Amino acid sequence: MSGTNDQPDAEDVVAATEFVARVLESRDLAAAGMSGRAGSLRWTCAKTLAHISDAVSWYAANLARRSTTSSEMPYLSVRTKPPFMIDCLRSAGALLAAAVRDAAADARGFHSWGRPDRSGFAAMGCDEVLIHGWDLAQGLALEFSPPEQPVERTLRRLFPWAPGRDEAGGAPVHFGGRKARLVKCRAEAEPGRSGSEPCRHQRRRDSADRQNRDRGREHGAQRPQHRRAGAL
Repeated sequence: MSGTNDQPDAEDVVAATEFVARVLESRDLAAAGMSGRAGSLRWTCAKTLAHISDAVSWYAANLARRSTTSSEMPYLSVRTKPPFMIDCLRSAGALLAAAVRDAAADARGFHSWGRPDRSGFAAMGCDEVLIHGWDLAQGLALEFSPPEQPVERTLRRLFPWAPGRDEAGGAPVHFGGRKARLVKCRAEAEPGRSGSEPCRHQRRRDSADRQNRDRGREHGAQRPQHRRAGAL
């Protein structure tokens, strides 16, 4: 599937994911440490990076299965070493891109706010990768100049009321949360190249984390970790 009517597509997902992966690879994250906050988020950098892979993989599963209820997926451990976390990010992006390419125009999958089509899932994947990539860059003091096309297409698909590049300038102060960060990404985007509230998927994860911690305290056990490649 290629983008039609300027809609986000599989190539946008790959471009956004690869960009963020390379930004993260520009620094030794193990030496830098992943326990600090990711920009304005309350989450650590490790939790934020794990969340990106979790969310994008979940989008891929729901579109690929044409689900009408939430598809269950394992969570990536925040204890996973940074190089493996970055590789998981690339894998998640590749899986979502493959699901988008395979989906017919009328295919739908589950989301708590409706049943998006393939361009909706591509846009949500780009949104997760770009805004939380921005958060990570802020927390780790990394330069962040994303490719223009996935940023612009994602804004138009998810936030059609957002001002255009000329209107927004470099200070979208009237926006909050996710929209503001995505508009800021656009302000930093390299032309011509193809807020901080948790999303629903992260709320599910936070709730599961709390339940597991409570069980661990009750039984004197440590929280079990999902076994995933690279969770060392």
